[in-house]
Amino acid sequence: MRANTFIFLLFISFSLIAQDGQLDPTFTPPAILDSFIETIAQQTDGKILIGGDFTDYQYLKRLNTDGSLDTSFSAPATFYALMYSIVIQPDGKILTGGVGPKDLVRLNADGSMDVSFDAGDGIPFGRVAKIFLQDDGKIIIGGDFDEFSGTIISGMARLNTDGSLDTSFNLNLAPETNIRDFDVQTDGKVIIAGYDPSSFFFKRYNTDNTEDLSFNGGNPKANDEIYGIDIVENDKIMITGPFSTYNGVLRYQMARLNSDGTLDTSFDSYNFPENGFNYTIFDSKQLTDGQYLINGYFNFYNELPSKYIAKINNDGTIDQTFNMGDGADSYIDSTYMQQDGKILIGGDFTSFNGTPINHMARLNNELLGINNTENSGIIRLYPNPVIDILKIEMNNTYQRTSLNIYTITGQLVKTASISKNGTVDCSELQSGLYLVKISDGTKVFNTKLIKQ
Repeated sequence: MRANTFIFLLFISFSLIAQDGQLDPTFTPPAILDSFIETIAQQTDGKILIGGDFTDYQYLKRLNTDGSLDTSFSAPATFYALMYSIVIQPDGKILTGGVGPKDLVRLNADGSMDVSFDAGDGIPFGRVAKIFLQDDGKIIIGGDFDEFSGTIISGMARLNTDGSLDTSFNLNLAPETNIRDFDVQTDGKVIIAGYDPSSFFFKRYNTDNTEDLSFNGGNPKANDEIYGIDIVENDKIMITGPFSTYNGVLRYQMARLNSDGTLDTSFDSYNFPENGFNYTIFDSKQLTDGQYLINGYFNFYNELPSKYIAKINNDGTIDQTFNMGDGADSYIDSTYMQQDGKILIGGDFTSFNGTPINHMARLNNELLGINNTENSGIIRLYPNPVIDILKIEMNNTYQRTSLNIYTITGQLVKTASISKNGTVDCSELQSGLYLVKISDGTKVFNTKLIKQ
């Protein structure tokens, strides 16, 4: 009886995790979100900040955890024409960047202006496309500008914690430089992508403001623009955009680079050549389980329908358990992963999988499987999907361990005993979706496995 109960519960739990990618029905955004959403962030209390282009000219709004409008949040009206970036400081204050009379603003947690932040005249012409908060509280901004508060500086600037210009930071970029995106490695080096009047570029800069010519030999080269940069584990670099090659190697719209700027050949983009002309991956984000979330304007990925968003494995193949049905009806411009793993999306869409919804949605996403109290750094299974040999890596909290593999109906089809690191031969399993249970007698780890 106990075994049957376990199988029943296993089946129910597996049914729940199979809903990854589906709409979270507990989240209902208000009708006031009547145009596209450009950026999303979440406060420590779970409330959600969004920036977009709304007809009421209130370009920054806050939602409650269920998606309803938080009417207690009173952000200043009409201080932007469009908002591109929201960053929440550790003290709860809110940095916002965009285009308009005030391109860079810091608010208190309740939405009121932070009068201790004085950026002077800020950027008189142009926009702030991205904000990056350093560990020391200094603020790096990138975008389309040639001046900050009366000082000539193009494309990028760094501010002190009070909003004043940090004059020790200046990459001496050409006038009329437009920074598409940038990110900062753990050693403080800055990687930038954008264009100036002469061409588009992709570069890395040292902490002394000099260009790092060791970055792929000083010549990292995609054959078109790079829209998105995301520094991931081991300082590897994910890039996205309308390019189709990197260093002459085919990589449609997405590539992963080693920390020195060379191509990481263990990752492929699995996209289509024709998508390079009509579709584009805007951005990627690494999730806590080592997978990636990609978004943009595309209909297929890895030969499967995947409208405007996909969850992909560490090697670039699609995660087929992330089941979105018909997906969104228009592009997805912004994604944000909540602490519970659920995914907030925003963009130009007005329905998701046939359900009308106002430019924003929350998708179910259980990152580490069911009933799992461990974190992703404790056990790693790869490759997933697996063809034959499944590798398991565990840290020192797990010693000799049992591994069981179940079908979706709860049938035990494989069992093994492994030490700290080991392998399991899965070649005899039929293609499909399985549940893996790993236990050392006290701790239990459950996750999904795809057999190709």
